[in-house]
Amino acid sequence: MERSAPAVLFERAGLPVAAREVGPYRTERLNQAYDRFLASFSGHAEVTVDEDGWRLSTDPTDSQSDEEEEAVAALSKGSRPTI
Repeated sequence: MERSAPAVLFERAGLPVAAREVGPYRTERLNQAYDRFLASFSGHAEVTVDEDGWRLSTDPTDSQSDEEEEAVAALSKGSRPTI
């Protein structure tokens, strides 16, 4: 039986042909991309990588004025704030 042109193209590119293989393939590729990305941050103060995985440190935020807090509250209620 002759394979379809898309199947041949996907195989040649190293991509999954069957739909059931796409999810695991994408997960593996994304994990590899994160690993490469985080490896470039070794010693970076905002990134911690250990045997449990990686974590980004939290940024300390500036305190908000009363007006800014009211604007955020208005946004969370769905209304348009006035600043």
